[in-house]
Amino acid sequence: MGADALPATRRKQRRLKRLGIVVALPDEARSLLGRRAAVGTVADLSAGVVVAVGGLGAVAAERAAISLVDSGVTALMSWGTAGGLDPALAAGALLLPREVLDAHGGRYAVDAAWHGRLQRGFAGVSPVGAGGLMTVAEPLVSVSAKRKAFARHPVDGVDMESYAIASVAVMRGLPFAVVRAVIDAADRALPEVVQIALDEQGELRPKAIAAALLRRPQDLLGMLLVARHFASAERSLKAAAALGTAQAFWAPAAPLDQAKAIAA
Repeated sequence: MGADALPATRRKQRRLKRLGIVVALPDEARSLLGRRAAVGTVADLSAGVVVAVGGLGAVAAERAAISLVDSGVTALMSWGTAGGLDPALAAGALLLPREVLDAHGGRYAVDAAWHGRLQRGFAGVSPVGAGGLMTVAEPLVSVSAKRKAFARHPVDGVDMESYAIASVAVMRGLPFAVVRAVIDAADRALPEVVQIALDEQGELRPKAIAAALLRRPQDLLGMLLVARHFASAERSLKAAAALGTAQAFWAPAAPLDQAKAIAA
């Protein structure tokens, strides 16, 4: 092959675009990896795509995103579930937001060309919301809280990580995108037992669940309903993951649109 073959190969490998996907919880990782993966897991999904399970909330998401960028990824994606704010979106609806917001008015636009490819590619998965997504510090557990949030910020849904991931992407000059699926729709409250069901590592807390159900046995039905809605969200995410793997929607098309802040 000649002496120049190896250096050329190495130069090509350095030019390859790598996508880092940040997932918060072990159960959310299953839609990508086919298995639960503990917080702290970093796993290859396919050639050039790596998944990091970061944990719940903005601090954990930022840490995972920074670690992925430091490892060499050139694009970031936020993946997982969300709470619904738009009354038109039911459990299982796929969210491909054009922008992510925080509760204080910060706003980042996703990579426009990449978003367009994802929206076209995933159009048949489920009803798709392509408006905005707001990141909050705590889950919105009541219907009234969701209505108030939607009145202030008429976006499709809420999560606890995407704005932090977007911030890392913007600071590093990288494109980013978001793929989420609705669990609890706008007209659904989260019962107390669901609010305390998981620890910070995304693992079930059996004793806490049992104690909550002893206090409020009527919440059992609500807990089962949330599990059913999570299954709907997971089906949508699995379908999107299968399409992405098969048809290469994962990476932004070259040339990359620069991810940018449209308001501080």
